[in-house]
Amino acid sequence: MDQHSLLLLLNEYLNGNCSEDESSIVKSWYQSFKDQNTEVADLDEHELQAIGERIFQQILIRLKEKREI
Repeated sequence: MDQHSLLLLLNEYLNGNCSEDESSIVKSWYQSFKDQNTEVADLDEHELQAIGERIFQQILIRLKEKREI
């Protein structure tokens, strides 16, 4: 899935306007980050939550920017 399609799908998900299949795609995409063997595997739960929040905020900012275009 290309970046533009992903942003559109995330926007629909966040607004509660996607189908169950689309919701499953978003959840699988998000879960895929937990399955990767990266440096984040060594972080504690608090650090992971903080990173997740920062990522979520950046997604919201980018979605807002796309709406303004």
